[in-house]
Amino acid sequence: MSLVSEITRNLVNEQSTMQFPQSKPWLESLRADGIDAFKKDGLPDINIEKWKYTNLNQLNGVTGERSPEVAVNQDQITWLLDEVETNKLVFVNGYFKKSLSKIIDVGQGIRISALCNELLNSDFINNYLGKIASTADNPLFALNTAFIEDGCSIVVENCKLLKPIEVVYISTGSNATCHYPRNIIIARNNAEINIVERHIGFGGEVYMSNGATEILVEDHSKINHYRIFEDAVNGINLSSVRAVVKDYSCYNSFVLSTGGRLNRCEIDVSCAGDRANASLSGVYTARDQQHTDHTTRIEHLVPNTTSVENYRGALDGSARGIFQGSIFVAVGADGTDGRMSNKNLLLSSQAEVNAKPQLEIYADDVQCAHGCTTGELDDEALFYLRSRGITEPNARAILVEGFLNEAFSGIEEQTILDVFHEKIRDWMVI
Repeated sequence: MSLVSEITRNLVNEQSTMQFPQSKPWLESLRADGIDAFKKDGLPDINIEKWKYTNLNQLNGVTGERSPEVAVNQDQITWLLDEVETNKLVFVNGYFKKSLSKIIDVGQGIRISALCNELLNSDFINNYLGKIASTADNPLFALNTAFIEDGCSIVVENCKLLKPIEVVYISTGSNATCHYPRNIIIARNNAEINIVERHIGFGGEVYMSNGATEILVEDHSKINHYRIFEDAVNGINLSSVRAVVKDYSCYNSFVLSTGGRLNRCEIDVSCAGDRANASLSGVYTARDQQHTDHTTRIEHLVPNTTSVENYRGALDGSARGIFQGSIFVAVGADGTDGRMSNKNLLLSSQAEVNAKPQLEIYADDVQCAHGCTTGELDDEALFYLRSRGITEPNARAILVEGFLNEAFSGIEEQTILDVFHEKIRDWMVI
């Protein structure tokens, strides 16, 4: 039996023996659909095209056991937006921690809470959970669905949420266990939300976080979704986002990944309404033996939708980076405008990048383009900086930082932009 098959068996056995506190019939049915879909194919392996560059044998040592609830002190958390008043949600090993959280915005049209509260106290979330993403087309989403228990639930209607929502997911390595935060984010009827999401890890033990997020943006609404992955040295973070963007609405995603042993960030967006727009920007940095994978797919399903992708990577040591970007234009989706760019820097001779941009077009009147480059630092630019008295390490840092920062030029909130720039700068000086 292969390692991937063994882990699959452990995960299925763990789910079948778990006792969930939320046991409503519709939720039990949803979990059952998830484990059935996962059992059909199990964990993906390199024989599957979209997984050919990421081998989940790196999960060696993961038991499949659900991560336990553990205590975390307030002083162990650093907030990214400490100078701005924000709504704060904290999850430890996938469990909501009320004592560490603070929800400021309440009232008509605003519904911010832990998913466990929604599952216990109302059937409202049943209108959305599992309806935006299917368990059939993503085995990791199916696995997450099988273990649905907690995560964040954010629904905003008819208002612009002025204060950002800062969500912190903390993972603690404990007996090579797994956790499955499930998130639902809805913006509708002229709503706007800024969500700043951060993933951090404590300790040197192996853990797996398999998070899944369903997003719906409709009726002239906008979601800005900022995510930073800073997992611990042996952390494995497999995250999936499924977003549907409808009439005159916009989903903006900004991702920065710097930590963890293995990070795969998968984003799947459907532009399904008139004038729908999706913008995906990302930076991935890695060194030593780190493996980082960013896989995206944007579907243009109706006429007159637009999308932009801009991903940049910097790899040092023996790190490996993956970028797989796909733009799909359906039959009849005339007027589509889709642009994709991926640029990479290799900072050592052992670093490796695998890039696969892809266009799949079934309509005639469209404007679509993609580009991908991989190279080293510009020797002339490096010489110019050194000739001005800047040391070689500092000159390299300046060039790499400038190269990566361009991916985040679309961030409008200066405080959030400063956070991303600072994180890139921190990675350069390690």
